[in-house]
Amino acid sequence: MQRTLPPYGAHLRPPTFVRLTLLATWLVVAVLARAEVPLDEATQNARAAAVATARQGDAAAGLATLTRLHETHPESRPLLYDLIAVAGWANANDEVLELGLPLGPAGTPDYVQMAVAKAARNLQRFDVAVQWYTQAAADRPKDIQARLGLLLACADRGDRDGVTHALASFDSNEQARDDVQLARAYALRSTGDALEALDAYDRVLATTPNHAEALRGKALTLRSLLLPTQALALARAHPGTLSDAEMSRLEVDELAVRARLTARTPYPVPQATDRTQAMARALESFDASGADAAARHALAFDRVVALADSNRAAEAIDVFESIPDSVSAGQPYVLRAAADAYLQNQRPEDARRVLVEGLKVAPDDLELNFALVYADMDLQRFNDAFAITHALLGELPVRNSQPGSAIAKGNENYMRAELLAGTTEAYGDQLDAAQHRFERLLAQAPNNPHVRHELANVYRWRGWLDKSLFEYRQVLAVEPDLLSAELGYANTELDARDFAAVDDAVAKLSALYPREPATARLAERWQIHNRSELDVSASSGRSTGTTFGSDSHTVDTRWFTRPKHYRYRGFVHLFEAFAAFPEGDSRRQRAGVGIEYRLPRWTASGELTGDRHGGNGGFAGRVDWRIADTWSFDASFGTDSDDVPLRGYRTGVTADQTGATVRWAPNELAGLTVGWSDLDLSDGNRQRTVFADGRYRFVNHPSWKLDATGTLSASHARRDDVSYFSPIHDFAVWAGLSYEQRLHRRYEHSLSQRAALRAGRYDQAAFAAGRVWQLSYELDWRLSQTLALGFGASRTGQYYDGVLERSTAATVNVNARF
Repeated sequence: MQRTLPPYGAHLRPPTFVRLTLLATWLVVAVLARAEVPLDEATQNARAAAVATARQGDAAAGLATLTRLHETHPESRPLLYDLIAVAGWANANDEVLELGLPLGPAGTPDYVQMAVAKAARNLQRFDVAVQWYTQAAADRPKDIQARLGLLLACADRGDRDGVTHALASFDSNEQARDDVQLARAYALRSTGDALEALDAYDRVLATTPNHAEALRGKALTLRSLLLPTQALALARAHPGTLSDAEMSRLEVDELAVRARLTARTPYPVPQATDRTQAMARALESFDASGADAAARHALAFDRVVALADSNRAAEAIDVFESIPDSVSAGQPYVLRAAADAYLQNQRPEDARRVLVEGLKVAPDDLELNFALVYADMDLQRFNDAFAITHALLGELPVRNSQPGSAIAKGNENYMRAELLAGTTEAYGDQLDAAQHRFERLLAQAPNNPHVRHELANVYRWRGWLDKSLFEYRQVLAVEPDLLSAELGYANTELDARDFAAVDDAVAKLSALYPREPATARLAERWQIHNRSELDVSASSGRSTGTTFGSDSHTVDTRWFTRPKHYRYRGFVHLFEAFAAFPEGDSRRQRAGVGIEYRLPRWTASGELTGDRHGGNGGFAGRVDWRIADTWSFDASFGTDSDDVPLRGYRTGVTADQTGATVRWAPNELAGLTVGWSDLDLSDGNRQRTVFADGRYRFVNHPSWKLDATGTLSASHARRDDVSYFSPIHDFAVWAGLSYEQRLHRRYEHSLSQRAALRAGRYDQAAFAAGRVWQLSYELDWRLSQTLALGFGASRTGQYYDGVLERSTAATVNVNARF
């Protein structure tokens, strides 16, 4: 029979009675180890003397003695407890925790619990402090000091629920005690309930009017409530309540609050300007030498705000940039003011840098987001600006309502975001979208002057001056002192040529708002308008044929005097044209003097002309009529006109010209012009032409556009047996695309390019029809508000008398005000 072996090692186990004996021995040793070993008499006497020394005020000496005794008798719990207590009296917080934490809060004496909890709070280990104070309060529910310690530790930890629970542990009699009310005030102030904290301080001061801790706490609480004036009054009535540095800081805070109140209070604009300038002077003259570094820092930031709000942008920037780490240290309201100053000083890159850094810290700050949209617009970053406004409209509630209330009010910030979104669309050349947005908002809020004002701006930019002026008048009837509406109205009056009204508006607004940037821009525009003006248009071309000359050039120059009595401008006109023909060159040089007369809807001009060397006098006149916002008409008449064909002119032919056009432009995206001209030549010939020219923009990106263009024209001549080109009948049809792109824009400086391609068919009586084409390129360079240059080049293929001629031309245009 097979025998089963015991498991490996079983023979090594001791018998059961041996194991029981070992276990009993271990238990006895453990009990003996935990038992207190009485200290000898000498040690007991030294221990008592050390505690007495500490109680008498020399905690350091007592601590040194107890530390030596503890090293000799580490097993003595009473000695350890005394060491922890005396270490607490000596503020040796690290040593208290090192010795006390291993013990745990449960089962330790009350004075040890309180010493460890206090040391943990002093070292800002608030979770540990709460744990030990909680155990102390649980062990001794009537111990007020334990509950006060728990209350303060919960406040330090920011535990609002813990504060509420701790406060509930005090009965009405206990709450009447000063120490309980002071702790309550501290806890409430720490958790953000400053008004209730004031109530607690006032309860203490009602029984003890000169209680130093209550006075100090109340003053600091008033400061936290942005009531530095009241805090200063309290501290001055009780000298010594606050330190000199704290008093100086309160004076800085009082100035800061006044500065921000001045900046944000909607006074009438002249009064607001006076207040901000007075505040800027007060900040400059304030002596902050007695304040601490933080107070001086805050004072400098408040100077930035005051200067920016006073439209003293350059000074605000200088102060802001002189502050170390101004971007990282500045509060959102300061960064917004600095950004405004940068934008006013035409430094949008710096404005954007400041705002982006601010949004890293406060991404939901509405004012910073709004300002960033303006910076992006100035930088032509319209996609970024659109993205911000789209996000704001998605995040902000349309209406505000209190929890549990059935009443909802419109959210002012949402309306501001809507207005900003429409403004961004308008500045991004999305005028149609902006118009629909503002018209929708106006239908919802017909009495909102800001919506109507923005709509008036869009109407103006779309060319609808009558509609724009009507809307501005509606705004000013409700808010006659709304500066933005007054400025918009004056700018539209200038567009509509109501010059006397503009002069009055500029004088009034410049007197009332001399530092307002928009007022300065209007005044500058009016000043530029009142300068003399120079217009030069020159072209030069070369052709493979001779119909209009194998080589040719034209220079047309007009110089206008400064306006007189608003309506009149004199001018001098110089004209020169040259063309080379096989039979000889032809050159026409004319000079003229005239007067232009301008009314809000009409402009008329008359000019006496003649050859530069005398003789061949003539007259030229023109009338322009703005019939309505979308319709205009012009007509011209001239004797011995410059439109005479040069090939005929060299043989003595002259011509009288008559013409008119009607233009319909529903908005900036489309237009149609229909016109006719009649050229009555001295050789008995007469040429009549009718034409229609149209344009439609089907791509309207903020930085580039694409238009479809088309032209129809037909002419009839009485004679074709003349030396110059004069088809009896002809007809042309053109269709094309025009691409326009803004290459650069920086406020009044801009550079744009335009490329156009068009092709069509030309049919001339007695000749076969043929395809015609033209490719052109132009640069429009605006160097300032007073100087603009244009450069262009073109290549054309055109049939004349059945022969295809290819020509190349270059053009230069100059417009200057001086």
